[in-house]
Amino acid sequence: MHTMREISGERTITVGAAARITGFHPATVRRALLRGDLEGYRAGTRGMFRIPRQALETWIRPAHDPQETNDADADQWRRHRSAA
Repeated sequence: MHTMREISGERTITVGAAARITGFHPATVRRALLRGDLEGYRAGTRGMFRIPRQALETWIRPAHDPQETNDADADQWRRHRSAA
């Protein structure tokens, strides 16, 4: 099964692949797409989401370096990454 495709010269991945990469549930990835927090588009006859790899990397990258701050978001991010 191929989860990464070349579409218009850009590497894209499926919701399932994004979930495996990030450790999030597929429903979390879909919600992020529907809210516009994660860039992606529907493709094909079944309208399945495709996510540009760069967009996924931007979405999972923290807005700040968690090593340089002690706020609650950074702590949660550290806990999530250590559990993965």
